[in-house]
Amino acid sequence: MTAKEFFKSTSFKCIVALLSILLVCGIFLTIMHGLLEVTAEEKLARAINKIYGKNVTTEVSDIKNKELDLATIEEAYCVTSEGGNYLVKSTGKGGFAGTVTCWVVVEIKDNNVSGIGKVTIDSYVGETQMAEIKQSFLDSFSTGYKDGIYYTTDDGFKVSSSTKSSNAICNAVNGALQYVKTEKLGMETNDIFKDFAYTQFIDKKSTTFKLSKDGGITYNITANGYGYADKFEIEITVSKDKTISAYKVTKDGSSGGYETPENIVNGEKFIGKKLEDITAILGEGLEYPGDDLNTEINTGSSNSTYVCYAAAAFALANYDVALANIDMFENFEYVKFINKSKSKYVVNDDLSVTYTLNVNSYGYTDKFEIEITVSKDNTISDFKITKDGTTDPYETPANIANGKKFIGMKLEDITAVLGEGLEYPGDDKNTEINTGASNSTYVCYTAAAFALANYDNCVPAESEGGNANE
Repeated sequence: MTAKEFFKSTSFKCIVALLSILLVCGIFLTIMHGLLEVTAEEKLARAINKIYGKNVTTEVSDIKNKELDLATIEEAYCVTSEGGNYLVKSTGKGGFAGTVTCWVVVEIKDNNVSGIGKVTIDSYVGETQMAEIKQSFLDSFSTGYKDGIYYTTDDGFKVSSSTKSSNAICNAVNGALQYVKTEKLGMETNDIFKDFAYTQFIDKKSTTFKLSKDGGITYNITANGYGYADKFEIEITVSKDKTISAYKVTKDGSSGGYETPENIVNGEKFIGKKLEDITAILGEGLEYPGDDLNTEINTGSSNSTYVCYAAAAFALANYDVALANIDMFENFEYVKFINKSKSKYVVNDDLSVTYTLNVNSYGYTDKFEIEITVSKDNTISDFKITKDGTTDPYETPANIANGKKFIGMKLEDITAVLGEGLEYPGDDKNTEINTGASNSTYVCYTAAAFALANYDNCVPAESEGGNANE
């Protein structure tokens, strides 16, 4: 067929007709998209109508920190015609495999949060059971409000057939509350995890950490569920070299017929791991890699494995900040005599404990710095003043200054002089404290009592030695 014949053919005419139809449809769709597109202002107006059922006056509220632990603050408005309440669009994380975005009314009275008003759903991503979420459930955030509340599915804020979506909605409401309290009202969050990384994977309400006997950090973590995995409870110890030295799943959250691999449950997979070993698999953002990629997460129980890896990353990433937040002298006796922030202790290989103490001043003395070693038989084996706080014209007695007075002493030897309360006996009593530098002698005796009384706090009964704190 020649070119001239082709242009006269039925085929060519059909092609031209189809192209014309496509062109007209494209132009029509472009016009309709412009006409039908819902602007941000229209979306806000629809939300306001759904919540208030009337026109209200609003002012845009600045958002300094959009990304919270478990929520993203999308938009916020002060509803000036409703007593200065806040209308917050908040996206809650921690759904089945996605997020739920809600409009939340945070009510204000006397410059404090007084309650939660209406909560409505704006949109969602990755949630398959949202049809189960009824307005009666959303209204429970208002009726169940109390000062300081943190909404969780564990406390009954859930729809049983859609627990994961309920969790995301809880996080959206919590995020709105946090935004208003911290950014608009200037309130402190009192969140010990506020400087921690990767907290979006952690149930902060149920997670704790403490100093381990080897000087590391032991976390008892409740890890948020993901996909088919429910919440896990995991005990992880991170050593001073910032590697995992112990890992144990104490509550397995696998569900739906899946089973967490044995080397994950018993922690074998994680022993010796550093943070970079986890991020090499999940990336710096700890993103779920998908179900069909050939990574260490794809174990046949990928959701559960992912949760366990995220918990490991949390523990490893936060070693330093956890250590800084630990009161190493919690539950110790006689701490009123000790400057805790400048004191420390170490458990030696022979199970003796060496304290480096900054001791509070008393009377005419300044602060003392004293190094004391208590042997495993609970007697003092070494006592050394490294900074003498005695002031002129007084002078610390020689047997106190060189520590000989305390070698071999037990706690009862101190309390026999000062009593169980370690009270200062006065300047005119004929006791071992009245040395001519009675205030200084008293300070040294209280340091000795502190060291002796707290040996068992430093060395747990089951300990086999190692550093407790450095």
